Amino acid sequence: MVELSQRNFGLLIAYLIPGFVVVWGAGYFSETAQSWLSALPDQAPTVGGFLYLTVASVAAGVTVSAIRWAIIDRLHHWTGVRMPDWDFADYPSKLAAFDAIVQDHYRYYQFYANMLVAVVFLFVARLATLPETAAMPLWMVTGFVLLETVLVAGSRDALRRYYTRGTRLLGVLSETRSSGGDDASRPGSAAASAESGDGSVTPGRRGAGSRRE
Repeated sequence: MVELSQRNFGLLIAYLIPGFVVVWGAGYFSETAQSWLSALPDQAPTVGGFLYLTVASVAAGVTVSAIRWAIIDRLHHWTGVRMPDWDFADYPSKLAAFDAIVQDHYRYYQFYANMLVAVVFLFVARLATLPETAAMPLWMVTGFVLLETVLVAGSRDALRRYYTRGTRLLGVLSETRSSGGDDASRPGSAAASAESGDGSVTPGRRGAGSRRE
């Protein structure tokens, strides 16, 4: 039961919370999305509204994660956080330990990096819907810059810890094999092994139908 709770918490922070922030930003453009986020004072929140908000947040969170994979992951790899080419020869016997590393580090990386994307969308949505005569308050701009800086630093640290501890557990393939090809697209790459479609940890799985990290 404890393991199930930890897994659900990891998925919650990795997808649902960033997705909620995106739906919040969409509320500046869509009255429908705004209705899911707020209720009239004389009306109680409805089950339907909660369900729509939850589904929309999950969908938005998965979409944000794809954007994060396409941009943030590559920026980290290009700026010094090297993706290791792990050796999965003994993976089945180390599955539980690797799963713990994913839950303790990679889920937090997903949260920080996905929030990095989601907060940008929220900020741009708020800026785009300001009246022409109004200006963005200085405290809001300052808070946005500080928050983005913290999220960048947090995401780099979490991703580096994930790679480091995963390397200690699994080891890496020979340099001759790890030097060829694009790490981000190899079936046995670190990012591809983080999770399968149902949230479980599975090595070397990435395809058109699999979920982004």
